[in-house]
Amino acid sequence: MRTIFRFAPSAASLGALALGLAAAGPSAAAAAETGLAPGTYTYATTLTPQFYGAGAYEGVLRLTVANDGGIFGYFRYDDAGTVRSVVGGVTGNRIWLDLGGNVSTVPINGTIENGKILGGLYDGRQPFEFVATPDAHVTI
Repeated sequence: MRTIFRFAPSAASLGALALGLAAAGPSAAAAAETGLAPGTYTYATTLTPQFYGAGAYEGVLRLTVANDGGIFGYFRYDDAGTVRSVVGGVTGNRIWLDLGGNVSTVPINGTIENGKILGGLYDGRQPFEFVATPDAHVTI
């Protein structure tokens, strides 16, 4: 037997909902808008292997965010001089990036929390944790 539940809000319940949302005020709006505003950002990055490896790989990430949330920029490992192109996008606090390579790209999916980009990637052998911390002092 299948049961169907229906919800018919009363005027009082809709009014209470509206008052609750109004009381939440700017903090609710700010929580929804935790992404990156249009502009240029520079990050110090670490890629940490999750299973095996000699430690974290450090690098520099420079991103420009467009008004529509599109992202382009550059990435460079600290120990390698090759600069790789980056494309991606941001919606709210969710971000995706493709780090360009000589043969293929490496996708990174993550979130933006307190200005940091926290995410993960898979290089074909193992997963990595990706952390990008804002740092105006690094250069690409």
